[in-house]
Amino acid sequence: MGDTYDSDLNSHTKHTTHDTNDYHKDITDSEIIDFLDLMSNVRKPVGQSVSVTPIYRPLMDYRNQLNDLESSKLRELLTATDSIRVWPVTAWEVRNNWVMFYKINEQTMKMIQMSKRLSAFNSLCENDRISLIKYGCFALYYMSIVPNYNTDKDCWSFETCTKDKVKFPLETYRSKPLGVYEQYKLFYHKICGEWDMDPVVLDLLTAIILFNPNRPNLIAKHMVKLQQHVYMYLLQRYLLLRYRTEFDSQNKFLKLINALTDLEVLAQKKRTLTVGMGTQSIPFDLLREIFADNSNTASNILVY
Repeated sequence: MGDTYDSDLNSHTKHTTHDTNDYHKDITDSEIIDFLDLMSNVRKPVGQSVSVTPIYRPLMDYRNQLNDLESSKLRELLTATDSIRVWPVTAWEVRNNWVMFYKINEQTMKMIQMSKRLSAFNSLCENDRISLIKYGCFALYYMSIVPNYNTDKDCWSFETCTKDKVKFPLETYRSKPLGVYEQYKLFYHKICGEWDMDPVVLDLLTAIILFNPNRPNLIAKHMVKLQQHVYMYLLQRYLLLRYRTEFDSQNKFLKLINALTDLEVLAQKKRTLTVGMGTQSIPFDLLREIFADNSNTASNILVY
């Protein structure tokens, strides 16, 4: 999988956690997390309290621009996610009916490169970096192709190398078990109605998905949870700047987070089906490694 990811994905130490981080229990509808409070929680010595002096900003400043720390964090993310745009499909992919398999393999490799451009991801141990990619790849992939989905025709549309369009209908999944068809439709209709064609929103949601503290086998779960909350905070701030009022921005935020819960259910169902096929039927080495072990835990789904 490149650099540290070349090590066997199946051999990293098992440290499965079972806590459920239901974000709606942590934050009220009108609350905005303080970014400095979040960052101050890093490596706090045992028994020692950390005093954070609040920085009071004029209300208009708060609603019209990000501060330097917020801007830096967001800029790093946008630079990193620039590498995960979906490439055109080839005639070979279409001819072999492997469009979706090829795309998830391609996007997983891109997600690895994207993640390595985030300082917070690089600060985690190798075990946790592997777990976040291994168990998050389906959800990350489905988020990356949101712009390709047409809710009117219920299909994904990909551009080919010759600038033509190839369509992949959702109907293909109707006969699949576990209610996969219905879950696809639920998630894509929900997210397509909320992201408002804003790539910054999708990039922030991608980071929230990546830093899922309920992935199996994590060692420093608290550090992953902290980073997820940082990106949730940035999403709240960005939505406030865009929609101007607490009511509208927080309503939008909660709907987006709710869609991520549906996404995790979809990703878990697809992982279960893929593993059930047997790794020998998977056409790519990277994906065979990823799906060689299937850790089904309820906490892998109930994240947000």
